[in-house]
Amino acid sequence: MRLVIDKKELELLLEQKKEYIGNQVTIDTVIAGVSFLLSVMTAQYQKIFGISGEIIKVFFCTIGILYAVKIIWDCKLFLNYKTQERGDEAAIIANVVKELKLNQKEVKCRYITSKLQEKYSVSHRENRIYNHRLYELQVNRFSEQEMEKDFVVNGKHYYWMSIEEMEKDDNIRNKNLEVVDFVKEYMG
Repeated sequence: MRLVIDKKELELLLEQKKEYIGNQVTIDTVIAGVSFLLSVMTAQYQKIFGISGEIIKVFFCTIGILYAVKIIWDCKLFLNYKTQERGDEAAIIANVVKELKLNQKEVKCRYITSKLQEKYSVSHRENRIYNHRLYELQVNRFSEQEMEKDFVVNGKHYYWMSIEEMEKDDNIRNKNLEVVDFVKEYMG
């Protein structure tokens, strides 16, 4: 038996069903995580295979806490700089370190991809062509302030949002939904 797949039809189908593909944090996931944690914390466990109930409870609580932390921090902070030359990760790191007051040794950067996009510029009231370069930064240590949902550094207000939150934000939808879609395509 031979299966023939038309690439354009497959791409169209995947585009139509994109909201069902991937791992997005939804309210259901948050409720499930909190419910699991509450049930584990209030349950009483008997001794199983010689392991005390308290140890079992601590084990499940740890799993619940780790899951809850993953749900809460399954988001990304998008910083935007004028286009840097590909391979200029040092300039990206320098900008991030300066803006967020980070230790340069705690930041790693890698180039992912780039994409030319023509899109309407709300501020310029015309179509413009943008070369979006996507970099992934890994920051090993943030300050306690920067771990908050929103924070201010050097007088500039930053806030964390998941991809799903960005897709629902009217301002982002009107100005930069193409960029969010581009990031989502490569970072999931």
